[in-house]
Amino acid sequence: MSIPSTPNVSDEPLSLPTWAVRKWRVEFLQTLYSRWMADDNPFANFRKGDTKLTEIIQEVVDAVYIDEEYTVDGSKDDAIYHIAYDRVREKISGIGRYTLTLVKQHFEQQYYKNKPTRIRKYAKWAMKPNGPGICEEPAPQPLSSLSSSDPLYQKARGICLSPFMVDTMKEFIRHGAGSVEYHGNFIGLVALSAAAVTRAFRMYSIDGIFTKSAGSDFAEVYWNDVVLSFIASAKTFSGNQWQRIRDKLGVAEGESDLGHPIQPKVEVSFYDTVAELYTPSSP
Repeated sequence: MSIPSTPNVSDEPLSLPTWAVRKWRVEFLQTLYSRWMADDNPFANFRKGDTKLTEIIQEVVDAVYIDEEYTVDGSKDDAIYHIAYDRVREKISGIGRYTLTLVKQHFEQQYYKNKPTRIRKYAKWAMKPNGPGICEEPAPQPLSSLSSSDPLYQKARGICLSPFMVDTMKEFIRHGAGSVEYHGNFIGLVALSAAAVTRAFRMYSIDGIFTKSAGSDFAEVYWNDVVLSFIASAKTFSGNQWQRIRDKLGVAEGESDLGHPIQPKVEVSFYDTVAELYTPSSP
């Protein structure tokens, strides 16, 4: 399944400095996306006007255009800054749209058609960090709300390997292919995908009928806390966990696969650190 996540920007190179055009679509954007997907704060660090965004875009410019001396300043005339920002924000919005489409298609199956009770029940289960929205082998529905200390607790398997997660990450990680730098594990993409999947199921969790206001826009103001919770958990993934994710996505380590050192010995429960039932503010 492929859903276009980038609008037609055929006039984009006309706004760029002449020296930037040739590498823009074949190296710059790929490196920028790779950097974003590896970021440990993929909403806030890509906020327009923030000094961090200026620093990141400067890093990418220096890596791609090694023979140029260009200073990114974020001014109104800084085409590289503004176009780069727009492209990343399009990808963030694209993740929100893509996951919502996946969930809508799931509930269009005959088993759920015109059965709001079934839809609501599944959506509430899928919203949980150990449910089918996130995990390949989720905890059984009646037990998914139990604490890990409960004797009846059953651990989910395949964290971040549900079909919803894999389809989403596979659709977006390809945009980093061709990056001129290796940025490490793609924790930002994992966290954004998980938050977007949670949001999509939340929209069906009230009465089994799609309710857009239940999920709010996929934006920093509503979903950053959830993204950061998933970031904290992704940082505890072992090397084997990352390898399983890469295998599912068909991405080799070191190939535009996205930085942060992994600490395999850290024993932090994924489910204990994620905000299970986070309710975003109303728009």
